[in-house]
Amino acid sequence: PEDWKQIIQLLTRNGKVEKYEVEFVSKKGKPIYALVNAIGIFDLHNKLEKIRGYIVEISEQKRVEKELLKLSRAIEQSPVSVIITDLDGNIQYANPKALAITGYTKEDLIGENPRILSSGNKSKSEYKNMWETISSGKEWNGEFLNKKKNGELYWESASLSPIFNNKNEII
Repeated sequence: PEDWKQIIQLLTRNGKVEKYEVEFVSKKGKPIYALVNAIGIFDLHNKLEKIRGYIVEISEQKRVEKELLKLSRAIEQSPVSVIITDLDGNIQYANPKALAITGYTKEDLIGENPRILSSGNKSKSEYKNMWETISSGKEWNGEFLNKKKNGELYWESASLSPIFNNKNEII
């Protein structure tokens, strides 16, 4: 009822309603989410007479949004460092723990190659092996002697794995 009142107010004031989100309850008591799009049809005295519109169910979209929010918060709040790169090895994301450990800001890291953290301890062949393993779709486990922004060295146990899209392609 409150949504209906709000829709009527918006129609009266603006003549239309676009993407107004409502929650219905199914006969089984489950929530059903929808978007209302409507225009008002007014009489000669500018009084709302009729409503023409449609409702689009978005329950699946809401479920997916909720799941994505949960997963993104899990990564953001993770007690371990998480860094995501593109296929060229450029950093696209670093969670707060990675920033706290390295001393870098997001602005410092985004777009950079993870070698910004390198202390020079690993050989080129070790890095080549690591990238070949990940590029082949497998997980790589090992350790790095990395360097913080302030130059301080630290050891990091790492588990690197590719991320796949729904076509099983590494992204």
